[in-house]
This record gives sequence, C-alpha cells and structure tokens, in this order.
Amino acid sequence: MRHLITHLEHVLSLLIVFLLLTGTVMYSGKLFGHRFGAPETDGDAPVYAAPDSRQTAELGLPANATFTPTDSAAWTVRNADGEDLGYIITTEPYGKDIRGFCGPTPVYLFFDTADTLRAISALDNAESPGWWDDAAAGVFPQFVGTPAEALATKKVDAVSGATFSSTGIISHIHTTMAARADSASADADAAQPVIGWGRTLAVLAVMALGIVGSLWGRGNKPLRLVTLALNVAVLGFWCGQYLSVSLLRGWIENGTDPLLHLPLVVMLLVAVAIPFLHRPHHYCLWTCPFGSAQELMWLIPVRKWRLTPAAYALMRVLRTLVLVVLLILLWCGTGAFLLDYEPFSFFLLDKAAPAVIILGLAFLVLSMFMPHPWCRSICPLGTLLDLSEDGAKKAVKKVMPHATGAAPRGSAQAPADDKR
Repeated sequence: MRHLITHLEHVLSLLIVFLLLTGTVMYSGKLFGHRFGAPETDGDAPVYAAPDSRQTAELGLPANATFTPTDSAAWTVRNADGEDLGYIITTEPYGKDIRGFCGPTPVYLFFDTADTLRAISALDNAESPGWWDDAAAGVFPQFVGTPAEALATKKVDAVSGATFSSTGIISHIHTTMAARADSASADADAAQPVIGWGRTLAVLAVMALGIVGSLWGRGNKPLRLVTLALNVAVLGFWCGQYLSVSLLRGWIENGTDPLLHLPLVVMLLVAVAIPFLHRPHHYCLWTCPFGSAQELMWLIPVRKWRLTPAAYALMRVLRTLVLVVLLILLWCGTGAFLLDYEPFSFFLLDKAAPAVIILGLAFLVLSMFMPHPWCRSICPLGTLLDLSEDGAKKAVKKVMPHATGAAPRGSAQAPADDKR
C-alpha cells in the first residue's frame, strides 16, 4: 500500500508540473493545437484571418490592397483601382496536425493571376526565431515561381540544422495544395520521423544503452563512459535530439505528431517512466547530451575547485529561483525569448545563435572545475524534472536508503559529491 501511495504521489507531482507548464501557454488561447471557445464561423466552416500589414508587405502587395474571401481560407487580392492581383491561401486549416519543432508552421501563399506562387509569408508560430528564419530563407525560394498545380508534389530540400521547422513548412504547403485540389495524397515525408529512420534508430539505441546503464550498470565505468560519449556524439552533434522547456511548452500549446517527433516522444516517456523504477534523474544523468558533455569535461585532469556544502546549497536555491522567475514571466505572457538561450542547441553549431554557443562553451569550460554547473545552478528543465519526481524520490529512500539521485561515491557515473 505504501508503494502504491508513493507512486500516486509521483503521478500527482507529474500532474503539477504539467499544470505549471500549461499555465505558461494559456495566454496564447491554444491547448494541444485547439483554440479555446468556439471559433468565428461562416456557416459550419471556421473563418481565418486575412494577412495583416506586415504579412501584406512580405507578400509584395501594396499597403492598400483589399482581400475578398472566396472561402474560409482564401482571398482574392485587388489593388486600390480594383485591378485583380491574384489570390492568397492560408495553410493554417490544412496543417493543424503538421508541426515544426514547437508547433504548427502555417504560411500565407500568394499566387498571381497566372496561378503561379509569387510569395510566402509566415503566420504566427512558436518556433525559435533564429531557426525559423533559417528555415524560411532556405525553403521559401524553392517554392516561389512554381505553378499551383505542381506545388503538392514539388521536391524541396529541408534545411540542415532547422530540419523540424523547414519540414513543417514543406508539409504545410504540400498538404494544403493537395487538399485544395481535392487530392487524398499526403506529403510522403510525413510518414516518417523528421530526422529519418536511420537516425531515429540510432537515437533509440543510445537511449536503450542509457536505460541499461541506469537500471543495471551503475558503477560500470566503461559502460558509463561509452554512454556519455554516445549521448554527446549521437544525440547531440549528429541528431540534435534533446528535451527542453521550449519544446515541452510547444507541445502543450500546439500538440505534436508522435511519428514526426518519435525520438523526442520516446525520450520524454523514458524520462518520466524510469523514475518509477527507483532511478530518479534518469534523463539528466543518462540521456541529456549537454549533461553528458559537462560530465566528460569534469573528467579532464585539471585542479578541481573545492566548493563547500553551503555553496552547493546556494546553487540549488539559485536554480529554484530561476525556474520561479521564468514561470512567472511566462504566465504573464512574456519571457518566452529567454527559452531561446537554453544551451541544449549548442550542438547545432552551424545554426545555434552565437550567444547560445558562447553560453554553452562557458558552462563546458566551467564544468572542468566543478561538476555539472548548468545542471546544479540554472537548468529549468532539470528543476521541473526534479519536481515531477518527488514521489519517486520517496520510494527510492524506502528501497535504497542511501540513494541521492547521483552515483554511489567514487563511481564513474557522476562526481562523488554530485547530489542534484
């Protein structure tokens, strides 16, 4: 009965964390991709907004252009003299289940009177601005100039480093044009994970190795080192797969396609499930590529800093304070830009913002002298995972009285004083 109560407490902890994150997206008016309340309708069909002034300019249209609806998601365009300029389609209603990294990636498509795509403009989305800009700059030109009837099947290359966002754009356009032509065909690329099956299998294999190490390989130094190295090389640099607060918020707000994001979905499920097996901090210690990189840097033989217990306690307070401040800002509908500086994207060196690369390098250098500085003092994701594991920690203390969430002292799993 005690174990049942403990596991129920763990479930309650998970629910509380979910509600904390849900509160950060309520201002957007969407939950799992569905808007609150009844949408404005024209008969039975929702009515979608015409382009605003910014989007009108991006589409190369005059500021005084007029938009006349032809259906709930399309408009004819005329200038001030009434001259027909073409028409616009929004992909929003057709791509509700198509997602980039953090949510749907809808766009406006402007076609001239010859039925040729002339310009594309983005609707609001939850993608990180830097990656979105790279995706748009790489994908939009490949579509522009294509006749409408050829858009649904046009082969377009995704942008390396912004794969999720660019694939989301491509799928939005393909699916929209197929639907507009009353075609049942869907984008072929949507039938597999964004990173492809080869990389997906590699990610799953590395995660499986981490599970083996967490459950049965604690104290096995070679296994620990191999797992850390594969986390950095495969999950980090090669595949760019990691959890973040930005990702979780995006899924809560916009939902996700489990197949499209299969490696990340499995990663989240494992991170939530393994602590029920009396192994808290599994994601942080056995999967997170940035956490693994910090631990490998700690193994470099340099003189270590001898920090006092009071210093570590202060770092724990700081990490909690960071999460509290971040949540308050997000609940108020601001502060989302701070999530762009989570250092997990550091591994995407060709696409990560310079500030993120500098921040990541700084913490990696710092981790040569003290264990897991980012994890201990700042990481909001780690703090949320800790909160979600409160019930599991109680179970561990009953079954394994000396467990602290870190490796046994002197093991290769983590520095000897690594109590997160």
